[in-house]
Amino acid sequence: MKIFKPRYALKFLLVCASLAIISCSKDSEDTSEVTVTTSNFSVTINENPSEGQLIGTVAGITNQGTVTFSITEQTPSGAFSIDVASGELKVANANLFDFETNPTISGTVKVANGTVSENASVIISVDDLYEEHIYEGTIFLTTQEEINDFGANNYTHITENLYIGGVNQYAVFNDLTPLSSIKHLGNGLAVYKNNGLTSLTGLENIETLNRIQIINNDLLADISALSNITELPLDIRVDNNPALTNLNGLHNITSFGDLIINNNSALLNLDDLNITTVTYSIEITENPLITNLNSLSNISIIYRDLIISQNNSLTDIDGLSNLGSIYGFVTISQNDSLTDINGLTNLTLLEQELTINSNATLTDLCGLQNLLTNGGLSGDYTVVNNAYNPTEQDIIDGNCSI
Repeated sequence: MKIFKPRYALKFLLVCASLAIISCSKDSEDTSEVTVTTSNFSVTINENPSEGQLIGTVAGITNQGTVTFSITEQTPSGAFSIDVASGELKVANANLFDFETNPTISGTVKVANGTVSENASVIISVDDLYEEHIYEGTIFLTTQEEINDFGANNYTHITENLYIGGVNQYAVFNDLTPLSSIKHLGNGLAVYKNNGLTSLTGLENIETLNRIQIINNDLLADISALSNITELPLDIRVDNNPALTNLNGLHNITSFGDLIINNNSALLNLDDLNITTVTYSIEITENPLITNLNSLSNISIIYRDLIISQNNSLTDIDGLSNLGSIYGFVTISQNDSLTDINGLTNLTLLEQELTINSNATLTDLCGLQNLLTNGGLSGDYTVVNNAYNPTEQDIIDGNCSI
C-alpha cells in the first residue's frame, strides 16, 4: 500500500479546502435575495353585482420567477375569489354584496414567491343603489332620440357599460342631460365618435365605474362633469379629441389602472391630474402642446410600462422625479423639444427594456446614472438617433451629456 508523506497530505488538504471555499463563494455570488412587492387594494363597487364580475387586480411583482396570489382571510367568508396567477379579484357570492348587510367587504391576500411573501389588504366598499332603477346589461345610445328615451326611465345604475356615440359612423347629438339620474356603472363609460357634443354635462352624477374612454369627439372641449369620480380601477383613455384644452373633471381621481392620454392636439397641459397611484401603465403620446409632466410627481411605482412619445413641446420630464421602480418597459421617443431626462434620476429599478430614440434635441442622459451604475436595468438598453447617444458604459463613466 502507498502511503502519502505528511507534507504532501497537508498540501492536498489545503487545495481541497481552497476549492470548497471558492465553490461556496461562487454559489453565494450567484444567489440573489428573492423580493416580492405588492400594494393594498381598495375599491368601491355597486351592490348586486353579477357572479364572476371583475372587481380589480391586486398588484404583485417579484425580481425572480413569478408570484402566486391566495386569500388568507376575508369577511364575510366566500365573498370574493382571486386568480392564483394574475391576482384578479372576482365576485364569488353576489348575495354578499348587499349594502344593507355588508357595506364593507375586507380581506387579506398573500402574494408569494416560494417562501417569500407580502400581504396586501383588500377593502371593498359596497355602494347602495335604488334597486328599482337598475338597467341590466350594456346600453348603446347613438342618437339624441335614444338618449332622451333612455333618460326618461331615470335609471340610477347600469350593471355593465354605457356607450354614447356612433358605431359605424359619427353621431351628431349635443345633449346628455337626460342621463343625469345615472350614478353607478358596473363597468365602463365610453363617449366616442361624435361631431356635435361640446361637453359631458348630464353625466355629473356618475360616481363609480371601472373605466372611462373618451375617443374621437371633434367638438368636445369640457369634461368637467366627471368631477364626482374619485377612483378608476381599470383605465382612463382620452384619445383624439381635438378641441379639448384641459383635463378638468379628472382632478378628483387619485388612482388609475392605465392612464392613456393620446393625440389631443389642443391639450395645453396635464395640470388637472392629481394621481398618486397607477396600477398598470402610463402612456402620454402625440399631444403637441404639453410642456411638462409635473402632475405625475406623486407617482413612485409603475407596475407595467411608461411610454412618452411624440409630444413635440415637451421640454422636460421632471414630473417623474419620484419614480423609483418600473416593472415593465420604458420608451421615450420623438419628443422634439426634450433636452434632458433628469426626471429619471431616482429610478433604481427597470425590469424590462429601456428605449430612448429619435429625440432631436436630447443631449443630456445623466438622469440614467443612478439606474445604470447600480445595475438596476434588467432589460435591453437602446439609445439611438438622439442628439447624443451614449452607451451604458459612457453613462456609468460620467460621459452622459454634451
